[in-house]
Amino acid sequence: MNRTLLYPLLLACGLSLSACDTASANGPEFTLEVEYTAIGRPQIVVTSLNDQVTIQKVLINGGKSKCRVMLRSDLMGSVGGTHFPLKLNYTERWRLVMTEPCRLREATLFTNLGNASYTIE
Repeated sequence: MNRTLLYPLLLACGLSLSACDTASANGPEFTLEVEYTAIGRPQIVVTSLNDQVTIQKVLINGGKSKCRVMLRSDLMGSVGGTHFPLKLNYTERWRLVMTEPCRLREATLFTNLGNASYTIE
């Protein structure tokens, strides 16, 4: 396929990556899908595999980068962003948008059922 056609296709569809679970056997379970916007801003689509779970906080790249989850307060009360604690039931999904373009390497979800860490491939 011609590269000039491939680039707009990637921008339109978003780049989707997967994440590997490194959580303990007794901790909460999620599936994560990572997409990048046209400007390189990552978005993580989190799907709960738990009956009920409350995500209290999400730590990106071990807190060692400027990249973090965009909160509703970052948008000065506008619609959008994430408000913690975030309650999810089985198979419910939520899109976590990052504050700026960055490369995701890991994500840790702190929940009422324990922590779940994921390595982004």
